[in-house]
Amino acid sequence: MLTQIEGFDAVASRHPRRKTYGVKVGHVRVGGGAPIVVQSMTNTDTADIQTTLKQTLELAEAGSEIVRWTVNVPEAAAAVPEIKRRMLDAGCNAPIIGDFHYNGHVLLTKYPECAKALDKYRINPGNVGAGQRRDEQFSTICKIAVDNGKPVRIGVNGGSLNQELVMRKMQENTDKNLGKESEEIINDCMVLSALQSTELALESGLRHDQIIISCKTSRPRDPHHRVPRSFREDRTAAAPGPHRSRDGHEGADLVGGIAGRASL
Repeated sequence: MLTQIEGFDAVASRHPRRKTYGVKVGHVRVGGGAPIVVQSMTNTDTADIQTTLKQTLELAEAGSEIVRWTVNVPEAAAAVPEIKRRMLDAGCNAPIIGDFHYNGHVLLTKYPECAKALDKYRINPGNVGAGQRRDEQFSTICKIAVDNGKPVRIGVNGGSLNQELVMRKMQENTDKNLGKESEEIINDCMVLSALQSTELALESGLRHDQIIISCKTSRPRDPHHRVPRSFREDRTAAAPGPHRSRDGHEGADLVGGIAGRASL
């Protein structure tokens, strides 16, 4: 059946699972030989405490072992501790991930109770800043994670890569006449972004067993099989740090759901 699916990689399917570090997200273990964990994300305004609570409880009841919330504005960060308290009062102990973009370093600093209440921080290396500030702001989030004993997910997104990195690799392709297509270069950049960010996270004080790496794209069926290929290259290049990887695809409504399920 799998061999009939366009893009199926028979050779890759025979590769043995690589041993990874186990990462504790709240009471749930991810990687390190643990079973696959089901995670869902709310689509509510996190600042709306009651609506976010209701949907979180529904997701947990439906089988979601971990739930992710968008934490994008001060009101959302301020609401996190109260939603978490009400969750626990309702008997729900699903670990909560905070999804940060652009201003995570500010929100986690200004709202320390939010930083304590969350069980993991998700960081997209492509949107934490530009130039030197990118590294500084990324490092700030990692250091807050260290202070609070939290893991992080370095979530590389093919649609929001560091443009300085992409342009540099594009120029290198031209200058050296490497003959790579743009999709191949994007694949290279996803791997580089993940590895460079992991190195910075370790330099910031995080342990290997506090880091999860993920790559996702909105084009899982492109000719270069970008996500599976990027993971094979990532795992090869990442030694001696075999971090837990998370495959992912993004897309609207039914299309994104089908792509994600097919990848798994």
